[in-house]
Amino acid sequence: MQISSVAWVVERKDLLTTLFYLLAFGAWLRFEDRSTLPRYGLALLCFTLAMLSKSMSVTWPVAVLIYGWYRTGRVGWRLVVKLLPFFSIGLLLAFWGSIFVPSPERMKLELLQKVILAGKNQVFYAGKLLWPVEHFPLYPRWQLNPTLWTEYVCPVSVVLVFLVLWMLRHRTGRGLFAAMAFYAVTLSPILGLVVWSLLTKTVAQDHYQYVSSVGPFLLFAYAAERLCSRRWVYALLLFCVLTPCVVFSQRHVRLYQNAETLFRASYEKYPTIDYAAVYYAVGLSENGKHQEALVVLDKILVLYPQVAEFWATKGAEHLWLGQTAEGIQAYQRAYALNPIEVGSLSEIATALLYDDAPNLDAMIPQLEEAYQRASQDIRLAGCLATALSLNPRRVAEGQKMFEAILRRVPPAGVPPVPLYYYGKLLLSQSEAKRALSYMRMAQQRARRPVVSWQESIAQAQKQAMPIGNWK
Repeated sequence: MQISSVAWVVERKDLLTTLFYLLAFGAWLRFEDRSTLPRYGLALLCFTLAMLSKSMSVTWPVAVLIYGWYRTGRVGWRLVVKLLPFFSIGLLLAFWGSIFVPSPERMKLELLQKVILAGKNQVFYAGKLLWPVEHFPLYPRWQLNPTLWTEYVCPVSVVLVFLVLWMLRHRTGRGLFAAMAFYAVTLSPILGLVVWSLLTKTVAQDHYQYVSSVGPFLLFAYAAERLCSRRWVYALLLFCVLTPCVVFSQRHVRLYQNAETLFRASYEKYPTIDYAAVYYAVGLSENGKHQEALVVLDKILVLYPQVAEFWATKGAEHLWLGQTAEGIQAYQRAYALNPIEVGSLSEIATALLYDDAPNLDAMIPQLEEAYQRASQDIRLAGCLATALSLNPRRVAEGQKMFEAILRRVPPAGVPPVPLYYYGKLLLSQSEAKRALSYMRMAQQRARRPVVSWQESIAQAQKQAMPIGNWK
């Protein structure tokens, strides 16, 4: 279940937050044995670090309440008071993180739709835990129609399971209910009741069970310990459980060679998942398969023609293939759909600047307007500075802007096209040595070789060379 948490570097936060989550629990157990301020502070520190690693840890105080009920059969007010600082820190950090995750238009759900989504996700995750055969980074979105009674089967089933476990707690013990409650509570942040970061792309991801699976696993281990009185029976059970897990893990880990192999399985099984297709296309592109990537993008854009990000990805593929006109057209479509995202405008300007005789005068007003909204965007600033420097009446403005950019970031942080044109501007002012360093750096990082750039570099080399060395 947790292959991605280890193999996928972007998900290493799962390991970090689980480490601090369990350390906080261990520190709390030590605090319960002997209530001292240092032990309490250690638990609070570990919990805070878990929250800073990932906001999924917000459920930790509730998990402690469940554990307290499991041990004593009740939840006393003293325990609640002790946990108030944990609740405060958790809610504060969770809220602080949530304000930067705006609710996407496509995921603005009604209350009943959220209930249906939470029920379906709870059943989905439980099924994956019981039978972890097939894993994908992205899954299709559920159909959420509150008018159909069948949509309520999953949420009602979840409620019934907990009601049955509650009524049987005196016969089975509190452990069964506590383990399942821990599982449900720790999963609750990503069931769909609240907005989380990837909800626009998928409603479920297998690896989000990194903490919640601890409850069922502990329950299974306890049952195995009680039922397997002989060591050979225990060893046989262990073999029967671990062998399939090892086999499935070996199969699954092969997906993480690169983005192409990772998202290929999702795309082949669910070709209509928008982001699975786009990420697969990006993976193909990273492996130099730009034509295949375009085929995938064209298919998904037929289904989702209003998503600016997909058009921008298509534009990038055309530019990699040297199809400038098609690339600019795709980026123009992306910018028309989402003018707030200035990246597409920067790409249009950059594509035009690769021409031997670029003219961006018509784009200057558009670039200036976008720069007022996104003045921190170095790529956009570089494009505007270049456009100004190419206009005979605004060369001084362009040079001033180039110099301001280089005060903000080192040359390595400036995109290659603006860096080249700044070097060319310096060359026109007889600063050949400075010009040559910038132009060479730009040439090394350019998307494709440009003949006019090579000619300008040769000219700069000649000017920078002592006269006696000319040939």
